[in-house]
Amino acid sequence: MTYGVANRDMSPAPSGAGGGADGIDIWSLLARVWARKWFVLLFVFAGVVLAYVAVGMVTPHYTGEVRILIEGRTADPTMPLSSQNVREADQQKIESEIQVLLSRTLADSVISALKLETWDEFSSSGGGLFGLGAKKAANRADVVDAYFKRLNVYQLGESRVIAVDFWAEHPRSAMIVANAIADLYVSGQLDAQVAVTRRASSWLDQQVEKLRGDVQTSEAAVESFRRKNGLFETNGNLLKTEELSELNTQLILASAAKAEARARLDGARALLNSPA
Repeated sequence: MTYGVANRDMSPAPSGAGGGADGIDIWSLLARVWARKWFVLLFVFAGVVLAYVAVGMVTPHYTGEVRILIEGRTADPTMPLSSQNVREADQQKIESEIQVLLSRTLADSVISALKLETWDEFSSSGGGLFGLGAKKAANRADVVDAYFKRLNVYQLGESRVIAVDFWAEHPRSAMIVANAIADLYVSGQLDAQVAVTRRASSWLDQQVEKLRGDVQTSEAAVESFRRKNGLFETNGNLLKTEELSELNTQLILASAAKAEARARLDGARALLNSPA
């Protein structure tokens, strides 16, 4: 049996004007793109505009940081469980102070002190394109919401240091607000301590006044008793005491006179009994 073998031409096919079915004509592609150049330019321009708008809408954030050290109590070395109790008390105090820093009262104080409702960052935009319309003064509720969204208060590890972070669109604004929070917090703590001291001082004044009244009442009762019993003071001594002292002096003088008279009598008798 005989098999025939067909020879296959492996030489490359000649490239014609169209490049063949498998080829790519660069000039033809460029011609098509050039025919649609306005569409391509419009597409590129739209992409640039959208990128510019997207970049413009991304506002940089700057964070102002403040650290507050909370004073703790000293453990008593003579009590074995004192250290654990002190640590628990310190942790509770730190958590309480964090809540104070996050309180609405402190927020209102900061907003009022800095007048944040007049800042551009806390103003609400008008209805213009992309928020570029006229600015309107934000109401109090919006300012408070923006304030708490920018505020972050937390404990640094297991230390007694509380971190206060506040971000804003400008670094100086972030630092001003963070410092104001710390200053008003410390001022509030000092005011609270002064108030406690004043209350304690007022209570002590009341107790002193009460004791003064009790002393005056007692002195009046003693004076009344003296008058009822005929006891009067002269030169710091009671009158009856002076009378006893005077009687005692008179008794001594009388005894001395008696002794002298007896001695004279004995002398006289001795003379009478003696021989002439």
